[in-house]
Amino acid sequence: MNLTVRDLFTLNEKFRDIKIIAGEKGIHRKIKDVLVMEAPDGAYWVKEGDFLVSAGFGFKDNIEQLDEIIKVLSEKRAAGLAIKKGRFIKDIPGSAVKLADELNLPLLELPFEMSYRDLTWPIIGRIINEENYNLKISEQLRKALWQTHNEKYSLDDILNLMLSYINKTVILLDNRLDVRIYKGKSSNQEDLVPVEDIIEYLEDNLITNNIPPSPVSFKIEGYNYLIFVLKTPDEILGYLCIASRSEIYELEKILAAQCIPFLIIAILAHQKQQESSLKLREDFFEGLLLGNYLSESAIEKGAEFFNLETNTSRAVVIISHSGSKDNSADNELPDDVLYELRSLPELKHQKEIIKKGDRIIILYKVKKENDFSSLKKELTGWFEYFSKVFVYKHPKLSVHMGVGNIYRSLGELHKSYQEASLSLKLGPKIFNSAPVFFYNDLKLYHILFLFRNHPVMLDLYRDTVGKLVDYDSKNSTNLVKTLTAFFENNCNINQTSRKLYIHRNTLYNRLERASEITGINIGTSEGQLLFQLALKLKEIYNLNGF
Repeated sequence: MNLTVRDLFTLNEKFRDIKIIAGEKGIHRKIKDVLVMEAPDGAYWVKEGDFLVSAGFGFKDNIEQLDEIIKVLSEKRAAGLAIKKGRFIKDIPGSAVKLADELNLPLLELPFEMSYRDLTWPIIGRIINEENYNLKISEQLRKALWQTHNEKYSLDDILNLMLSYINKTVILLDNRLDVRIYKGKSSNQEDLVPVEDIIEYLEDNLITNNIPPSPVSFKIEGYNYLIFVLKTPDEILGYLCIASRSEIYELEKILAAQCIPFLIIAILAHQKQQESSLKLREDFFEGLLLGNYLSESAIEKGAEFFNLETNTSRAVVIISHSGSKDNSADNELPDDVLYELRSLPELKHQKEIIKKGDRIIILYKVKKENDFSSLKKELTGWFEYFSKVFVYKHPKLSVHMGVGNIYRSLGELHKSYQEASLSLKLGPKIFNSAPVFFYNDLKLYHILFLFRNHPVMLDLYRDTVGKLVDYDSKNSTNLVKTLTAFFENNCNINQTSRKLYIHRNTLYNRLERASEITGINIGTSEGQLLFQLALKLKEIYNLNGF
């Protein structure tokens, strides 16, 4: 049957809403075929009598191309061009309308709600059967997908192309079930698809399976869903969900399936690009932390390139595991630790978080440069919660955190990094019950650690606590334990005696005996200082691995 552009307006009820905005003198042109044009060069594939349909995706970034397309269509004796405004283009340029009028090429405007199926099937149905129609639309999408692939279009572009063929809501979830891209038919709040229903369904029915089925269809509270699992042989990359209150047709399922390989390639390409960018960023951070940048200008250029604030005070925070509790070899920090940290509300403004080997390093921005007490309270608060969640998820591992001092300059962050590293090295061995170690609490230990093998330090230890250790060993006494408790209780006789469950006189006798053995009067401030230094040296000498 011969079908003209004029006949379109009487095909069915929906076609009555189509508007002709230019080229009305050409409405007697015969329609021999219908083509969906979403690739920029689609006009060059046209044959005489072809009627083109577009949502404007192919020329959304260069609307002036529409004039050239109209010229080509006229030269090819096309039947006409129908454009759907709203998603990719807001208005049809006046120059295009004028040119279509001059060339008598019918230029039509489609209702936003009209899908490709609503438009093309009634036309094709007058020309060919349904099977040929499905093959035709599928082939058109395949060509458009290869066009986007060859021109290195983004993941977003591929979804836009798919959306122009499938007039449904499209949602892309990552492999953690976080919404990565949401493309709805409408921006109205009441029309938004309840994504939480999709996530709950996936958690309950797919994630627990070793091999999630793909695709899977289901219906919840009036919405029809179709979900494809985006995966490689090694990993799940995410989930593509199509949602609609109306039926999802078989053709739409076929078209969506065609897009899956291209989506997977786009996701992998994006991951590769992110990894390269992250590697450059991590290399810059590593240079800062190791003090490799001698020039302030080099630091400023790097900070500008990576969008790193330079007028902000920071302290380096390092999170590391303390080894497997069952001494197994599998004691690396799991890959999801970085994600768990970034999900904490307290860290939403901390952008510089990187994983380096078995450590997480944070260039922690602080609000007040000299307010270290507030920083201690803040860090201890969220890390206590994080460590509990971590141990619950990974019972074989435990984590500690080391914190360096606050510095204003990026060029001084290597000092904070060294301090945080030392805090992690010394802290668990000296304060073994604490999860967080601050360099400010370990400064004295740092000094003693640096000079632990100096002859003066060795003599100090041997002449004080060293003698008491030997005496306790030979005589089964507790002088070292008594001294330790005495200083832990701020040299308070009553508190110390209660702590040790001994009489005050017994405590006096032990302290006097320690003074006699060493020749140092523990009753003086100088004597107490020497004994305290020697006790801390004892802790350092007893550390494993030093």
